[in-house]
Formats: sequence, C-alpha cells, structure tokens
Amino acid sequence: MDNKTFKINFILLAMGRLVSALGSSVFHFALSLYVLDVTGSAATFSFIIGLSVLPRIVVNLVAGAFVDRHDKKKIMVLTDIITGLSILMFFIVFKIIPDNIMIFGVYVLLLGTIQSVFALACNASIPSVVKNETVPKLNSTLQSISAVIDIAGPVLGAILYGLIGISNIMLINCVFFIGSGVSEIFIKFISEEKVSEEKVSEEKTDVNEKRKYISDVIMTYKYLVENRTIAFFLVFAAGADFVLLPFLQMILPFINYNILKVSGIQLSFIQASCAIGTIIGALVVSSFKNTSPLLKRFFVLFSIQAVMVAVCVFPEASVFENGSRWIITVVFGITLLIFGAANAIQNIPMITYFQLQVPAEMRARIFGVFMSALYITAPPGMWLYGILMEKFQWYYITGISGAALLIFGIVASKNKIFKEFLKSEIFQKEEINLINQANESIN
Repeated sequence: MDNKTFKINFILLAMGRLVSALGSSVFHFALSLYVLDVTGSAATFSFIIGLSVLPRIVVNLVAGAFVDRHDKKKIMVLTDIITGLSILMFFIVFKIIPDNIMIFGVYVLLLGTIQSVFALACNASIPSVVKNETVPKLNSTLQSISAVIDIAGPVLGAILYGLIGISNIMLINCVFFIGSGVSEIFIKFISEEKVSEEKVSEEKTDVNEKRKYISDVIMTYKYLVENRTIAFFLVFAAGADFVLLPFLQMILPFINYNILKVSGIQLSFIQASCAIGTIIGALVVSSFKNTSPLLKRFFVLFSIQAVMVAVCVFPEASVFENGSRWIITVVFGITLLIFGAANAIQNIPMITYFQLQVPAEMRARIFGVFMSALYITAPPGMWLYGILMEKFQWYYITGISGAALLIFGIVASKNKIFKEFLKSEIFQKEEINLINQANESIN
C-alpha cells in the first residue's frame, strides 16, 4: 500500500478509537459517581468495578485464537456496532427499573466481553495497517489519543452526569459506538493480513474448528514457555496490577469523592491528570527511533510509579489539615501526572517489543494472554481493597501499597530472565549503533 493509504488507515483507526473510547470514558466516570452516590459503600463500588474487569480476563484467554483465524476488520466493526445496540437495550431496562445496581453489574459484564474482543482485534491489527518501522510511533500516537480522551471523558462525564443523568449518557454512548463501527468499515489491511486470512481459510477446510482452537491455545502457551522474556513481563504485569488497577480505578475515586469530599468535577480533574501524564510519556517515547534504551529502564520507571502511590497519603499531613479541596485536587493531579508519564514510558516500549517479536499469525493469541495477565489479579485486588477500605484507615492501605510495589519492583529487577534480556541481541544492536554514530561524528 502507498503512504496515502497508510495515512487513511491511521485516521480511520484513530477516529474509531476516539469515538468509542470517548463514549466509554464519559459513561464509566458517570457510572462511578452514580454508584458512589447511591451506595456510598467501598465494597459495593469495588464489586461493580471488579465485574467490569472480569470479561477481559476470560475473553482474552479464549478469544485470541478466534481473532487470529478470522477477519480482524469485521470483528472490530461488528463488536462496536453490537456494543451500541446492547447499550440501547440496557437503556430501556434501566428506564423500567432504575434503582437496581445489579443492572449495571450485568451491563459491565456484557459490554466488557464485547469490547475485549474488539481490543484483541485492534491490537493485533496495528502492524497490519502501518509499516513495521512506524509501529512504535503509531502505538505512542494511539496512546496519546486515548489519554486525551481520558482527560476529556471524566470532565464531560462529571458535567453530563449533573446535567442530563446517567440514562441519557447511555444513549450518547450508544450513538458513539455505532459511529465507531461504521468508520472502521473503510480500514484497509496490508498483504500480511491477506496472506494470513487465506491460510486460515485453507486450514478450516481440513481441520475440525474446535480441535484447531484447542491446538492454537496449546501452541500459544508453548510459545510463552519457550520465550521466557515475554512470560516474565506477563507475570510481572499480573503482580503489579493486583495493586495498581485497584488503586487507580477504585481507591482513588472512593477516598477523594467519599472521604475527602472533592466534587465530581474536581475528581475528574484528578483522574484526567494521569492521562495528561500519559500524553507526556507517549511524546517522550515517540521521540525515540529505538525504544530499547527505555526498556533498559523498565524498573526505574516502575519504581517512580510506586513512590507516587505512596505519596498519595499526603492529605493526612498536618500542612494539608485545613487545606481547600482545590489544593488537594492540584497535589493529587501533579502526583498522578508524574505517575501517568512514568507508566507510559515504561509500557509503550514493552508493548512494541511484543508486537514486533510475536509472529503475525499468533499476535491476537499472545495479546489475549497479555491482556489477561494485566487484569487477572485486578478483580480479587479490587474486592480485597473494598473490604479493607471499610475496616482500616485509607492512608495506611495506600502507604503500604506503595511500599509493597517498590519492593516488588526491586526484587523483579534482580530476576535472572530480565538480566539475560538486557544482554540480548536488541540491546547489542543498540550499542553498535551508538558506537557507529560516535565514529561518524568524530570523522
């Protein structure tokens, strides 16, 4: 394909992600405010938020083989449109029984399942809509777009929740997802994807579909056993997100909105700050032609995030005892901005490494396992934190969590697999390139 087609692909993919992700961001923030207003319970809040994560675990484990063996563009289009229609159905149910919180439990389970399939197809498709050398830049750009949405989404969610209520936000979300699905119809894939689809078509005529899926799953886990570096990052992600996801999605909203009594708008600014940090981090990554130097500093960047978690106990310091809610909002915002930047600079090079190292015919399966590793520990983490938040002071929980993350990162950085990874071919090439550049500048 020519450069013009690549640009069109980028615009269409970006627009699709923009529209659907904005709708999701607005709704999920409004849903958080709604649940906190109706229940005021950390346990109930953690239960609903935990349910929203469960589909990502199950679907990502079993749907990767399905995505690899089918037309990824069709999957993206259909999942977005089905999501929009499902939201319309839940809007009708909510109008009939508006006070039942469990409606939203079913809602987040169903939509989480559909959108997890979409995310698999989208992530696996990125190397098939742009050139290999632009994959890191596209990842950075898409993460920046997502971060912009994460800034606007909570603010819009807080404003719209106050103006039109949760039910009308559902209607807006319905339109956004259907529009996203329509825009994705026009994305074109490069030849690699076409070859893969032809291969899939031939295989389907010779092999029983169910047996082939089982074989694909076995092959995926065999690949992970043989590629210890990828397996190491997966295990580390699972351990870290036992704390990080509950902290970001459950603890921070609860302590700010219910304990520190910041307003919905102020809470949206706090959560948006993390997204601003993500944009800054993504811009830093996009300035690197080779992201290997950033991978070397993986655990330094993780340690920064751990420290920022611990810093969030600051409202208990005497200097903030009589501080206004806006002062608390600003300090939380700065803390999360640093956290978001470090997180993006840490994760984008790792995701890029996955995309370029994993064979095209296995990408969705490996990304399925990767996404499951990210989320598999989050629901029990959220439910545990929900119980702890009702039994202990929040600042003890937050401070201990930050310290635990720091220790976890230090121990993992000493792991033999990671040390061998730092001596691998990609880093040797980087050193050779630096030497050559130095010699050229001298000459």
